Amino acid sequence: MDIFFRLNTDVPAPYDIFWQVVNTGDDAAAEGSAGLRGGFDKGETKHHETTKYKGRHSIQAFVVKGDRCLARSRPVYVLIR
Repeated sequence: MDIFFRLNTDVPAPYDIFWQVVNTGDDAAAEGSAGLRGGFDKGETKHHETTKYKGRHSIQAFVVKGDRCLARSRPVYVLIR
């Protein structure tokens, strides 16, 4: 399945958006660094993920302008069974 996320912000453009996806669980661990994630990926206001790995995962968005993080979302937790 697919999951889509959308970020809304009132920070004036221009800015950069970074998404942090954290995967957990045995399925993600079996894939090594490709499955277990936690880094920051530059993106757009819309973000797409799949439900490839069972486990409890989270996603959070960050709005960065220059070298400062001006806004961030609350983490969204997703349980894939």
